[in-house]
Amino acid sequence: MKPHTWITRSRQVAALWILVVLVIVVGGLLDQLRPPGGWIGLEFPAMTDVMATNAPSLWQPHERERALFALGLDSLFLVLYPLLLSLLCARAAENWRLPAWLANLCGLLAGVVLLAAPLDALENAGLYLLIMGNESEALQLFITAMAAPKWLLAITTGLVWLACIPIHLRRK
Repeated sequence: MKPHTWITRSRQVAALWILVVLVIVVGGLLDQLRPPGGWIGLEFPAMTDVMATNAPSLWQPHERERALFALGLDSLFLVLYPLLLSLLCARAAENWRLPAWLANLCGLLAGVVLLAAPLDALENAGLYLLIMGNESEALQLFITAMAAPKWLLAITTGLVWLACIPIHLRRK
């Protein structure tokens, strides 16, 4: 699967570096803007005690505004990190002389990881409602149901790419 064909091969390396810088900068900003209880607790409200100790209804108005600003910033991040992971896996599959099964897996993940973006967008819509005061159990389950596969896709793709590095170095 080659979801990145709109970026010419000659510009993919430059695109990767730009994405790395943007992911680091935006990710750092999101870390600085984390809400009370942190992002992970907020993304998995059905599985954590965040609602008992750090429910958005207990936040100060400036904490709510900060979280909403960060949520808007995450709308940029949700495009950046899947594209970065996709390009990393696609370039590894095409250029690193990996075993066929691993190159195929990287090629597959290069396309599948892009599904993290719409999952993250749906999660953000739920988080917006949660931050604005809707603390229903159904909404908490929805947010968790969007966050879990998003994280699974991102972590799996990142780990597979990292596992390719020693194989690539050994075969170089």
